Amino acid sequence: MLPFHHRDPGIVGLLTSDRLPPGRQIFYGMISDGMHTNPAALRIAHRAHPQGLVLVTDAIPALGLGNGRHTLGQQEVEVDGLTAYVAGTKTLSGSITPMDVCVRHFLQATESEWKEEREKNISQLPSARPPLGIEPATWACASTRSQTRTSQSMGGCSVH
Repeated sequence: MLPFHHRDPGIVGLLTSDRLPPGRQIFYGMISDGMHTNPAALRIAHRAHPQGLVLVTDAIPALGLGNGRHTLGQQEVEVDGLTAYVAGTKTLSGSITPMDVCVRHFLQATESEWKEEREKNISQLPSARPPLGIEPATWACASTRSQTRTSQSMGGCSVH
């Protein structure tokens, strides 16, 4: 990503702009694996434009193979933890961070903002309609876990 510049504000300028064409939504991807993006950058991006944030991983096919040497296509890589190097070197071949780890890293990096947003959204859920294809009881279970107002309890989930 190019840095912000006064003549070409790039993605930073776009995400903070209030002059988007009507009806247009901006989406952007962040690799939240703990290697590619600093936690402060994740917080800034989340604050600037949370509704367009898409978490991605650039995990290479070595994901899940465990530590050691592996051949991927014509390249031999050496896996060490969540990182893969060109075998015999310290040249980064890629990440092998699974998406669930990326999500956890993002949530840790943005914890204070996320808690505030989650609490605000939870307070609005009782009036929310269930998404198409999801039974109302299931939706109530997913959307009211932290609420105390219940009329019937089923397996730890609330049904209103």
